[in-house]
Order: sequence, then C-alpha cells, then structure tokens
Amino acid sequence: MKGQVTQLLLGAVRDAQTTDYDETTGYVRLGVLTADAVRDAYRVMDDIDFPTENVIVQVQAPIMLY
Repeated sequence: MKGQVTQLLLGAVRDAQTTDYDETTGYVRLGVLTADAVRDAYRVMDDIDFPTENVIVQVQAPIMLY
C-alpha cells in the first residue's frame, strides 16, 4: 500500500514530501508541508475511493538536502 500512496499522492499533491509504512500502527504515513496539502491529499484519495482509513497524513518539517 505504501507504493500506491507514493504513486498516487507524491505527484498529485503539492507539498507532499514523504511516504513511510508505520509498523507500530500498520498505517501508511504521508508527510506533507502544509495544512492545505492535508486537505488536498484526502481529496485526491476520496476522488478514487482509496481507503483513507489506512493512511495518516501528517504535517512535518521540511527535509533539507545539502
């Protein structure tokens, strides 16, 4: 499911940054940079009836690459 979230959301949602599988909860975690990206992520998933109950969308600090 992590791969599906990655393909679906990282290209379609502005400010979506990371995906990860959270082994402690069994959910896929999508890291985003803004509150607007949270709403956009759920809108994209709802548009295709993706199971949002298995995804946590979390606002996180930006990752800096040097």
